[in-house]
Amino acid sequence: MAVTACKGCGCETETDDSVCPECSAVASAVTAVKSPTPGSLWTHRKTAHIYVVIGECQLEATNRPAVLYRQINHPDGGKLWARDRDEFLDGRFEWFESGEIA
Repeated sequence: MAVTACKGCGCETETDDSVCPECSAVASAVTAVKSPTPGSLWTHRKTAHIYVVIGECQLEATNRPAVLYRQINHPDGGKLWARDRDEFLDGRFEWFESGEIA
């Protein structure tokens, strides 16, 4: 098995899904406790940017469920982003402890 960079934290991993065991455990715990509901706040683990979830959507190219979100600590208000729901919850994002915004 080849060594690749973890999609969650960037460490070297030899797992088939390119996510290290630690990030996989974090993602499982977050998924069990928090889900990306509208208004919930999330932090990107690598950049530390804070995002607010706008809602759920579907990726046109794959028909997979996705999360629609926007960076809130951006001077221009932030772009809208869409990410596959499984990717959003694979450890790249962590639920932001301050909770939710209206």
